[in-house]
Amino acid sequence: MEEHHLTKDEQFDLDLLYDAIWYQQWVLEAFGPIGGTIVEVGAGNGNFTRWIAQRTKRVLAVEPHPELADRIERHAIPGVELIRSRVEPLVGTIQADVAVSMNVLEHIEDDAAALRAIKELVKPGGKIAILVPAHKALYGKLDERYHHLRRYSRRDVMELFGRAGVELEMVRYFNPVGAIGWLVFVRLMRRTRLTRAGVVLTEKVGVPVGRFLERFGIHPFGQSVIGVGRRPSAG
Repeated sequence: MEEHHLTKDEQFDLDLLYDAIWYQQWVLEAFGPIGGTIVEVGAGNGNFTRWIAQRTKRVLAVEPHPELADRIERHAIPGVELIRSRVEPLVGTIQADVAVSMNVLEHIEDDAAALRAIKELVKPGGKIAILVPAHKALYGKLDERYHHLRRYSRRDVMELFGRAGVELEMVRYFNPVGAIGWLVFVRLMRRTRLTRAGVVLTEKVGVPVGRFLERFGIHPFGQSVIGVGRRPSAG
């Protein structure tokens, strides 16, 4: 994905999403235990980075986009080291305990190669956790504006992990309430931007209802797919 200057609409959306506190923490909890040195690939403007830093003492925030990296730097989050780079040049220079990547792979043409590079940033046996948008049927104008190349099914993510040489431990749909909202507002109503009301609705309704529904097991659909795996152990 080529870098571009952030538009006013993109900056507005990023500022809105910065306030989606309960949603971001819910995502990280869904990854399961994470600790040690954590590398976040595609850290964006630091929305998730600040919460990852509360779970460990050292976070490597990898972000190549200069404007987004500047935002992370301004936050000055304790324990966070900003790395202004794409992931591929970092292979062989980092051996973290965990790698996480939220809403990144859908922007990349060769997502398997990108995940393969992410895998190389963790130690053998290290954990890899990703979040990507779900369901091709939900692809709409907002996906286009965000430069999403695709949306994923559970099977897509399973196959992606296999092609990248990552041992899959868990894959599931995430945030079913958000999927319904995305279907209505983005796919059917053809909305092309986020609204503050939508973020507030997610925080006050989507997250608590989604957490409640998780008590009853795996959902058949969701706004996103979560995948968790491991870099194969040496030998």
